[in-house]
Amino acid sequence: MVQAATFLQVFDPRGRINRQGLLWLATGLVAFQVAICVVLWSGLYPTNAPLVAVAKAVFIWISFTATVKRLHDIGRSGLWMLAAVAALVAWAAVIASVLVYGYGLSALQPQGHLYWVALGVMMMPVLVATLWLHIAKGHAGINRYGPPPGSLGMSGPNPASAASEELPAAA
Repeated sequence: MVQAATFLQVFDPRGRINRQGLLWLATGLVAFQVAICVVLWSGLYPTNAPLVAVAKAVFIWISFTATVKRLHDIGRSGLWMLAAVAALVAWAAVIASVLVYGYGLSALQPQGHLYWVALGVMMMPVLVATLWLHIAKGHAGINRYGPPPGSLGMSGPNPASAASEELPAAA
């Protein structure tokens, strides 16, 4: 039963995850993605099958929930992700605009001479944010997002906030 509860916590963005839990979860996600890629590249399963899209959606959701939980462990709201996405879009637009203005549209074509440089520069903030999430120290005690993560590196939502989210019983 403990394993099932822990498994379900991976899909719930409420609660917290510490550095160790994030590292284990990231390692597990990468391992599953590699396994799926091997199956797809070997031709054992069609790459355009609906199950592939479902698997991608599950990986994206788990990554989202892990990031939100990690922000919670640091004491930040999950809404920080919206600001990060907006900043990333603005950063990418500036880089693309500079390259197009200076070198023309051919600079951003995959066979263009600056394509990989542009992609690398655009992804630098993502790399920095990912490293920060893996390195930043979380709060030692209970915070407004939940109790400290347990031995597996995760914890559920704050019991006080979970109780306030429940619907009142019908009379």
